[in-house]
Amino acid sequence: MVRVHNGPPILTFPHSATDSRSPLAFRGSLSDPFHYRSAVAPGQGLSIRQLSDLLPRSVSKHVWFHGLFIPATVRTQWAKAFTTEAMQTFRFAFEHFAADDIDPHRLRQSLSLYERQRTLVRKLYDLRRENSRIMRAREFYAVVMSSMLMPKQEHVSLLETLLQTLPSRQPATNGHVRLVLAGNLCEPVRDIMLDTIEESGAVVVDDDLYVGSRAFALAISLEGDPFEALVNAYLTGLPPCPTKIDHEKDWGDYLVRIVKQSQGQGVINIVCRECEPHYFSLPKIQQCLREEGIPELVWEEEPGMKAVGQLRTRVQAFVEMLQS
Repeated sequence: MVRVHNGPPILTFPHSATDSRSPLAFRGSLSDPFHYRSAVAPGQGLSIRQLSDLLPRSVSKHVWFHGLFIPATVRTQWAKAFTTEAMQTFRFAFEHFAADDIDPHRLRQSLSLYERQRTLVRKLYDLRRENSRIMRAREFYAVVMSSMLMPKQEHVSLLETLLQTLPSRQPATNGHVRLVLAGNLCEPVRDIMLDTIEESGAVVVDDDLYVGSRAFALAISLEGDPFEALVNAYLTGLPPCPTKIDHEKDWGDYLVRIVKQSQGQGVINIVCRECEPHYFSLPKIQQCLREEGIPELVWEEEPGMKAVGQLRTRVQAFVEMLQS
C-alpha cells in the first residue's frame, strides 16, 4: 500500500507498482478529481514503467488514460514494427477519446512548430557557449522550462525576440570557470545549485540534462508520413539513454563531445538517487571523462533534498581545484 503525500491510502495494488516514486509525480490525493481530462504515460524508466497500470485504478473514471510503450532495444526490425503498432494504437485510442481524426497535414504542421521551437532553443544554447556570461543560469533554465509549459507558438515568438535582444545585453555574471552540467534528473536543476556555481566563480556553459539540451536534441523529418517520422525519431533520434539499448551510441562519448564543443573545464554530474539505470552507466561515463582528462564532480540528488551546506562546500572546492 502506498500513501501519496499524506493522502488517504488509496493505492492498494502492490502487484501493479508499489514504488512510491511513480505516484509522487501527482501531487495530493489521487482520489480527488483529476485536473486534466486526459493523460499519456510513457513506458520508460524503472520508476514509472507500471504507471499505466497503476493510475487508471486510482484516478477518476472520467479521465482518459493511455500507456505508450517504446521498446528498450531500438535498432531491431521488430522494434520498429512494435513501435509503429503502438503509435497507431495510441492514435486510434486518442481519436476515439477526442471524437475527431488526427489529420496527417495538421500533425505535420504541429511537428514543424515543435521543430521550430527546438531550433530556436538550440540557437540559444549556441549563444550561451559563445558568451557564457550573457545570462544567469537560473534565467537560462527558466527559459528552458517555460518551453515545456507554454503554448508553443507563444513561446516561439518570445524566443525570437529574446534571441534578437540578448547579444546587446550586459554580462549577467562574472564567472570564468566553464562547467557542464550532466545527469538524469527529470526535473529542473535547483536554483540553489545554479546560484552556488556562479557564486563560486564558475559559469554553466552547456549541459546534458533532460530538462535541458536533451529535450531539444531530437530532429524529426518533415517529409513523408509524419507517423513514421515520429517512430523513427523516438527509436533512433534521441541522445543516448540508460533506459535504451543502442549499440551505436555511447553516453560517455556523447558527454565528452558536449564538453569539448563548449570548451568546458569540468563536469558536475547530478545523479538522482534510486535511479539504477544511471548508476549502471556511471562507471563507463566516468571512464570516458578520465581518459580525456576532464575533471568531474558527482553530486547525488533526491526530491526535497536540503543539504545546502554540503552542496556549497563541494562545489566551491571543485571550482577552486579547476582554478588552480
